[in-house]
Amino acid sequence: PPEPRGLAGRAFQVLALEIDHGRFERELWFPVEVDPNRTTAERRDGWLWIHLPLKGGSR
Repeated sequence: PPEPRGLAGRAFQVLALEIDHGRFERELWFPVEVDPNRTTAERRDGWLWIHLPLKGGSR
């Protein structure tokens, strides 16, 4: 996917890429804790960007 605007030079990783249409649901498990209170999602230019900040700033 194209690099998100405003993130030039910042690290990010695409963990899953799904090209489909219509309604769907996906459940994901991560090996680290994410902060659900800071999680955001947005649709931009036909892409769904999901930002999952780590809980407590851990790496």
